[in-house]
Amino acid sequence: MDKLKKIEEKEDNELLKIQIAEYRKFIESLMAGGSIMRKIFYIVVPFTLLEKQEGASEKKQRFSAKIPVLTEEDFQRCKIQLLQRVEFVALGLRRCGLQAVPLTTPELIELLWGFYHPLEAERGYYPEIPPELTT
Repeated sequence: MDKLKKIEEKEDNELLKIQIAEYRKFIESLMAGGSIMRKIFYIVVPFTLLEKQEGASEKKQRFSAKIPVLTEEDFQRCKIQLLQRVEFVALGLRRCGLQAVPLTTPELIELLWGFYHPLEAERGYYPEIPPELTT
């Protein structure tokens, strides 16, 4: 607001001066009314465990019913990779003037639960989250 006031004072053209003053008053009334909306967007950062080129035998194994098992070392490496991707996306958003905040595990559970149970979420009901899911 101070910047607009300085621009208004420096302006020589009377018509522009009037327009700047009206614009400043409009912004002040908008801010005082509290009708500025807060918008929230959710961005999903994709991640897969596929890191190498697959041959025909690897593709066949991928579609089998076997569940892949990760060692603790592999899990930590994948977690670091995912966090790097999240930081890269957040950096791009900050350059656009947007604030990016990664969701915590309980927040993510509540968000997804709210998508599938909108009536309960609207009333403020969320199920209790077992501690083993949040670690």
